[in-house]
Amino acid sequence: MKAYDTGSIRNVAVVGHSGAGKTQLVLGLLLAVQLPPSRGGLGRPALYVSTEAPLPAGRLAQLLAANPRLRDLPPGPGARPSLDGVLSVSCNDLETQDHILSFQVPVEARHRRAGFLVLDSVAANYRAEFDRRGRGGPPGPRRASRLP
Repeated sequence: MKAYDTGSIRNVAVVGHSGAGKTQLVLGLLLAVQLPPSRGGLGRPALYVSTEAPLPAGRLAQLLAANPRLRDLPPGPGARPSLDGVLSVSCNDLETQDHILSFQVPVEARHRRAGFLVLDSVAANYRAEFDRRGRGGPPGPRRASRLP
């Protein structure tokens, strides 16, 4: 398998069938990015933008409590990952999603020095807009071309 320098990775899509473990993987990454570099993380917080359901904070807390590598780290910033290290926002329509991705995410990412951004799911609001306006109608394709 080809090895990639982490500095060259910018966007990753996680796709798969229902129950394949996509959410489990992403939730683990939301915690792992908070680990200090000496433990394989970036020592930085994460941003979670949801278009369908809020951040599953209970499930994230369970992961944190159940994983001995995370649970046994000393508490405090830069040591043990926490729910406080994940900033979460929901956007339930395409206009809100466009605004959050174009304006709020860049500001928060710089301000908080975020190391990881999850957009779950990028297509949900486009599907809803497409279905609401009728098959084949605009503005889905035009707006999709403006994604950051």
